[in-house]
Order: sequence, then structure tokens, then C-alpha cells
Amino acid sequence: MARVVNSYGRNHLETFNLEEQESLSRKEFNQLKELAWVEQLFNVILLGPPGVGKTHLAVGLGLEAIQKGYKVSFISMGGIGSHLKNAGHNAEIANQDKKD
Repeated sequence: MARVVNSYGRNHLETFNLEEQESLSRKEFNQLKELAWVEQLFNVILLGPPGVGKTHLAVGLGLEAIQKGYKVSFISMGGIGSHLKNAGHNAEIANQDKKD
């Protein structure tokens, strides 16, 4: 998250313009901000077209979590795809090793 914070360090939740968001209500925003989903061990995936505030919201939530003592990881959808592909490949190798 350190690299992301350096690039997007001003993306705090206080500067997130909720009025421009059609798909996120104030209630949902406040629920995300409370971080109950972190305490319940859930992940948040933000999807949408470019320019709607996904990165701003993600970094803001990450900064909020860091301030409350949590460790934070930030990954793009491309990164998730790569991790899943590698995990599947590693599982195939492990299964093949068990057969040999």
C-alpha cells in the first residue's frame, strides 16, 4: 500500500465526492467507512468504468484502515487475475508432483 499512498496520498475519504456517485448511497459509503467488513474478514472489490472514483475510494478506505491499525493490501484486477492464474498453475504442478 505504501506505493499507492505515495501516488494517491490525497485520496482520503473526506475528499471523496459522494454526490457524483449514482451507484453508492451515503448509507453504503458510511458502512464501508466503518470497516465492519474488515473485522468480519471480508474483502471489497470495487468495479466500474474509468473515472468513477474506484481508486479514490479504495485508497481512502485503505488509509482509514491503516489509521485504525490494520495492514492493507491494494491490488488491481489485472493483479488479481495474475495471482489466480499463478495459483492455478502452482496447484497443477503440486498435483502432478503427487502423481509422480
